[in-house]
Amino acid sequence: MSTFTEVSYAAFLFGGGICESCEKPTRAMYRSFGIRLRLCRDDAPYTESIGLRTGIVKLETARTAPMIIWNDTKMLSSTPKRTWSSAKNCTTGTHCNKRLIGATNWRMKLYFDLIALDIDQALLKLAENRKRKAQEILYTENRNAVAQHYQRLRSKQPQPILPSLPVFRRLPVVTMLQGSSPSTVGEGPSKVAHALKKEKFVTDRLNEQLKAWREQAQKDLGAVLGYPNWRTANTKVLHPVDRITARFLCTVCSKMETKYRDEESLDFAGACAHHCRGVKKRNKEDEVWKPETFVKDGKAIAALSKLLPLCTMEETSAEDKIKVEALSDTILCTSCESGIILNPKSLIGHSHRHDDMQFRVLSPEEAATYLEYPPVPSLVSTLGGPERRVKAARERVNFGCRHCLNAHKKKADGTEGEQPPQPPPQDATGEGDKPLPRGRGPKKATLKFSFNGLWSHIKEKHGIDSVRDEDVYAFEPIDLKQLTSK
Repeated sequence: MSTFTEVSYAAFLFGGGICESCEKPTRAMYRSFGIRLRLCRDDAPYTESIGLRTGIVKLETARTAPMIIWNDTKMLSSTPKRTWSSAKNCTTGTHCNKRLIGATNWRMKLYFDLIALDIDQALLKLAENRKRKAQEILYTENRNAVAQHYQRLRSKQPQPILPSLPVFRRLPVVTMLQGSSPSTVGEGPSKVAHALKKEKFVTDRLNEQLKAWREQAQKDLGAVLGYPNWRTANTKVLHPVDRITARFLCTVCSKMETKYRDEESLDFAGACAHHCRGVKKRNKEDEVWKPETFVKDGKAIAALSKLLPLCTMEETSAEDKIKVEALSDTILCTSCESGIILNPKSLIGHSHRHDDMQFRVLSPEEAATYLEYPPVPSLVSTLGGPERRVKAARERVNFGCRHCLNAHKKKADGTEGEQPPQPPPQDATGEGDKPLPRGRGPKKATLKFSFNGLWSHIKEKHGIDSVRDEDVYAFEPIDLKQLTSK
């Protein structure tokens, strides 16, 4: 490549040369420095006003006829000959430009050709992202449809025996409809909900697979209870897992559904639907339901086994099971020092306090003497919630200790013909028992506490860490549904 000097560069910019059109010397500069195109003034395209320049026309009269003006204007305009010449020159110049480009090695790909590969990759990636997003949306819709159908099955009465939702998703027919991952589903609207509700083939396969799963779970949990390969020809005899004495505990976690919190153990339906919560999963295999994670609840089974003879009922009878479950608060725990009134449901959870629980069944009249303040189911679990209205009810001084109440009643009943005193309730802050002034006698059983104060009282005085519904009572009725409603 040559290097311009200052003089040669000025000559290159402003110097003249040969016109490319007429091939005559001209002092005109290049019209295009890129292709070094030079045109003289005669061949250079220019635009001239069509207006009449009256200064050029020399008239002898002051007035000019319109026809003469038109002729003068026509003379100043470009002639057809010049127009055709310009068109010819433009065509020739185009071919000349092509020759110049080829002569100077300016052959190159267009810019689009240079980035065509990047554009193709970007478009392919965009298409893949759109497809993946559509698959993820469809997979989410499928999972939601399966979850809704699962809740629909659970809401049936009587409630069927179902596995947990993660296990339900693993059933072959459900996996086929839902897909195991977003990449296994296609595109388009979800049809899972319609298939699970309307298509007979799908519903029949689902019922068959659920039945097979229940039979296997029945066999596995029967072995946990000590009845491996149990079989009978008598249809009136309950399977060991369906009996009232079938209670299970999870060895992995202590979490339970709200339905089983008061019992603190699981029946067969609860064990089948149990899903360990709050435990970190390492992989998807940890979500598989395994009977090895359950053990039998020995204390609850022993307590229920003692209850059946007291009620003259058999554990193998379905009718007797219903009768036992329908018993009211007529069971008195004699292992507790003051005696605590229980029902069959609270008996199961209460049995965990004692190694060898002893109790007796009271008559309705005798049990009524312990029910001056009736037990409120789920009172403790509800008042432990985070709701604002629950917090206000928890701070209210409206609770009493049933252990102290029954001890006071027991002491009063031990005197000959003396009725227990009925003084008006006395308020307390719930900070525990304070020393009494000298000469005042024992504390009244109607001492009031806040819920937190009552919890501290029961733990400190009675040595009970886990407070249950049978340990407390409320002086004024509490509407738990109103407290927990939004």
